Amino acid sequence: MKRYGKKNAEAVAAEMVRMIFDGRLRTGQRIDRNELASDLGLSRAPVQEALVQLERDGIIRTRYHRGAFVERFDAETVREQFLIFGMLSGEAAARAAADPDPELLGELRALVARMRVTGDPEECDALGFEFRRQVNRRVAGPRLRALFRSFQAFMPEAFRLLWPAHAKIILPYYETELAAMECGDPDLARRNELEKAAIMAEEVIGELIARGTLAPRPDPGGRGDGAGPTVRGARQRGWSGAADIRGVLQPVPVRPPHP
Repeated sequence: MKRYGKKNAEAVAAEMVRMIFDGRLRTGQRIDRNELASDLGLSRAPVQEALVQLERDGIIRTRYHRGAFVERFDAETVREQFLIFGMLSGEAAARAAADPDPELLGELRALVARMRVTGDPEECDALGFEFRRQVNRRVAGPRLRALFRSFQAFMPEAFRLLWPAHAKIILPYYETELAAMECGDPDLARRNELEKAAIMAEEVIGELIARGTLAPRPDPGGRGDGAGPTVRGARQRGWSGAADIRGVLQPVPVRPPHP
């Protein structure tokens, strides 16, 4: 029986998101607080705290006198999560690019350099989180940081599905974000984050379809199996993610950083 440490509510929230990603919890399914607490070896209190957090984050909903239920979880809700995360990350990246901080840039260069050479997808993922954390720590105000915290249960589990894709697909976006900050281009930084979020969403959706959590469905918009028009099929063709869209994002305007 699994027992959690000090941050019990956060651990329960993360476990519940993992259950949704694994298909153990489905859209509309009622969550039995007592059963969940028993399975995790905890009291009901941290389970209830986790439910409050997940309702705030749009992952579950509660009905008066009826209990807690899993919110809609499908391809479009995954895309929505990544769109909002991309918008927030783009705002933070744009702020960092508008007023480049040499110390921050040095830290980000070191992180990107490590991402280039590591052969461990999990380490690459951790370095990406640290990249984002360093940017947010320097430029995000209290409200923006609070909004980022609303993704603390969903995004780590979503990023876990991206481990095999990090070096080939996601790393070039970190490189472009860093380049945008170095040359002081907020528009490029913001646009790059939105592109990255869209690509990541389609990759996650594809993996969820592959594991059976999401069902393939016809899409009149041309997405076919619901996994999007780009990533899964493109990866089979050797597509390398952001490196192939640099004609859109680049060349980066070369101008001196702000003093």
